[in-house]
Amino acid sequence: TESSASIAAYAAAILAANATPARCCNSLVLPVVDARSHAHGATLDLYDKVHVTYSDKVNADYRITALEHQITPKKWIVGYSFEVVGSVAAPQLVPAPPATPGGLPWRDVYRAAAQSVATSTFAKVLWDTNRTPAISMAYSSGTFTADRAGIYEVRGVITFASNATGSRIARILAAGTEVYRNTIGTNPSSLTSVPFSDSVRLAAGDTLEIEAWQNSGGSLDVIGSAAGSKATITYLRA
Repeated sequence: TESSASIAAYAAAILAANATPARCCNSLVLPVVDARSHAHGATLDLYDKVHVTYSDKVNADYRITALEHQITPKKWIVGYSFEVVGSVAAPQLVPAPPATPGGLPWRDVYRAAAQSVATSTFAKVLWDTNRTPAISMAYSSGTFTADRAGIYEVRGVITFASNATGSRIARILAAGTEVYRNTIGTNPSSLTSVPFSDSVRLAAGDTLEIEAWQNSGGSLDVIGSAAGSKATITYLRA
């Protein structure tokens, strides 16, 4: 949901970018008076494309979508209507939405490459790929930073390589403090996935991190793939 202030700012940017009006040609009337006008105009048909130039105001290609011949003993006039969307010229520029729009902050990331985690040591997961385009909420080296105060939903999964020893943990840190932890036993015959999901209150500027832990007795990889280890962070409300 966009805020009123964000919508107003975006509208103002569009209006400013298109402050200088542009002209378009909706229709054209051509009198057929000689062989030249007959060859250049009267033989055109529906859906032909023509180039229209008028002083310094119009200089563009148009496609004929309707035509009418008016023939009398004294004159021959051809009327052309062109394909024009709307009653005014198309915008000269539609700017991209602001870098920090009024919509919900959003991060949807995953770990594409494997990340080694030492035994009995918490390691910040270094998300390296966006699954979908980000909306605000800065990110650097495993740390997200809230751009506004409110409740954020944090959910995802950390998937460890196969190993039969010990347990696995996924935890969430808000402003450096643990606010959520999930511990599960290993799957001796396959990968071990540890889901995490919590609602976290953050102040503007607070950091948010997701950490992995294992105690297999040696280093163990967090699996890298879009389906393996991923996280989604969504702003819910103030």
